Amino acid sequence: MSEPGGRTFHERLMKVDRRLVYLFVLLALTVPLLSDFGMHPARMETAQMAFDTVEGLPAGDGKMAWLAMDWGPSTRAENEPQTQVVMEHLMRRRIPFCTFSITYQAEPFMNSLPEKVAADLNRENEAQGVAYRYEYGKDWCNIGYRPAATLFVRGLAKTKDVAGYIGVDARGTPVREIPCMSPVRTVRDFSLLAEFTGLVGAFQIWVQFFQTEDYVPKFIHGCTSITIPEAFIYLDSKQIQGLFEGVAGAAYYSKLIKGDRFDPVGHPDLATKFMMSLSLAHLVILGLIVVGNVGLWLQARAAKAKRGEGGRP
Repeated sequence: MSEPGGRTFHERLMKVDRRLVYLFVLLALTVPLLSDFGMHPARMETAQMAFDTVEGLPAGDGKMAWLAMDWGPSTRAENEPQTQVVMEHLMRRRIPFCTFSITYQAEPFMNSLPEKVAADLNRENEAQGVAYRYEYGKDWCNIGYRPAATLFVRGLAKTKDVAGYIGVDARGTPVREIPCMSPVRTVRDFSLLAEFTGLVGAFQIWVQFFQTEDYVPKFIHGCTSITIPEAFIYLDSKQIQGLFEGVAGAAYYSKLIKGDRFDPVGHPDLATKFMMSLSLAHLVILGLIVVGNVGLWLQARAAKAKRGEGGRP
């Protein structure tokens, strides 16, 4: 069927300006991030396992969690929501934690992310009339970035004096003077290792070396979507006790933490917004694939009809 201008419908489908494709994907990615609209996440069994692991940690026993934030701007969209929901869960349970990274790109996020989570929880406490305030040094500390990742982690696992081994935190404060670090002596005083990364080889460093011959802390892992199949090997072998499958895992974990307070439509959190953004982008891409295939089918049908009339295709 010809349209004004002499071009058929299928020819128009096959010659859509690629800039329109980029525009549709851009809108699908940005609109959810700029609006207070999300959707309920699907149930993620691996995220449930991670939640149960953190929920099962004893609180108030002097032990801490170690959060390895081995990510930077390139994987922020997936790793930041994963890290944020675990920080929120630990703070709600009053389990102190350390932040650390084997990549310098994580330094600004190690400073800003726990501060943001603490500020949100402090506002929530004020609204509910709860006097408790989350503060640096009491609820968390930032060890910062350290080079020579493998050597540092191996030494950390073996040392009998964690404070002496680390020296100072990212602010230059001696670790011995940080209240939440005062009970920590060895790796046995870390009840949980939570590692989030999109870097090749980073996860394996922690699996191999953050343990001793007679002690292995609970281990949960946050990965990017492309590395999920590899991560399942460690989950099936029980080397890790929970897994975040990309941003979808973080969104479901957030729902578990918030319970009845979870409101993805009116007040979506970061994980829910990112999941909505990626979901819409996937739908747009699938729609464009369908349009392209319809165009090819119409083109083939038109060529076949033309041959049947004795003309050239």
